[in-house]
Amino acid sequence: MKKYKKKFLFDYIMGNDMGETDINELEKDPEFIIEVTDLSNDKNIYNLCDQKLKQNFRLMKFFILKFKDDKKIAKKVARDYIENS
Repeated sequence: MKKYKKKFLFDYIMGNDMGETDINELEKDPEFIIEVTDLSNDKNIYNLCDQKLKQNFRLMKFFILKFKDDKKIAKKVARDYIENS
């Protein structure tokens, strides 16, 4: 089940005004990052993740499975997870 509405995710992706929403807090939520990445198919969203978020097993697994055809991003995600955990 999705935690965030598509319009909310789309507004974030497009850089639209999100009112009083704390973007920094959203970007610390692995579920938010997963849903944004799933909707946008943008593997570069991984680069927005802080070191603590890169320790999240569920997020790491999602990125590796989502972009399994891109060995470069899969290796980077796995390496970051191992180094930061």
